[in-house]
Amino acid sequence: DRSQDSLADEVARIFEAVLDVRDATEDDNVFSLGGDSIQAVAIAYALEERFGFPFALEGEPPTIKELAAWIKAKRAGPAKIGAVHDT
Repeated sequence: DRSQDSLADEVARIFEAVLDVRDATEDDNVFSLGGDSIQAVAIAYALEERFGFPFALEGEPPTIKELAAWIKAKRAGPAKIGAVHDT
């Protein structure tokens, strides 16, 4: 089940559309849903098109919940003084 987080739900719908799967959960990532690296690039592109932020593909693939939290943080603007933030 997905949480009531509409952002995570929106990210999950993108995963489902690109991977042609149903019922993605917020704890899923591209590989847990049976995707491959080419589909990971397609998801990153779809997310960038939808949200307007570039999505780097490095390291362990993030879960839907982690992507939603990252998008929420990016929308909130620069991190406050003393906080770790993207450069």
